[in-house]
Amino acid sequence: MLKRMLKEFGIEDQRVRLEWISAAEGEKVKRVINEMVEQVEKLGPLGIPQKFEEWDKEMEELESEIITKEEVLENV
Repeated sequence: MLKRMLKEFGIEDQRVRLEWISAAEGEKVKRVINEMVEQVEKLGPLGIPQKFEEWDKEMEELESEIITKEEVLENV
């Protein structure tokens, strides 16, 4: 479910990993962290600023539609 939500925000599911590790498994912790760092570095920047620009444009379009519909209703 979390991965689906993140995808809606433009975040790749490869950026999320759930791993059950005991505090006694120090080597496993080290390996998993190193793997995730490598994976995220390969993916590069999130690109969230571009996504915000897209969302802002969508919101402006929706606002314009609402205003137009309200104006039509006022003239009925």
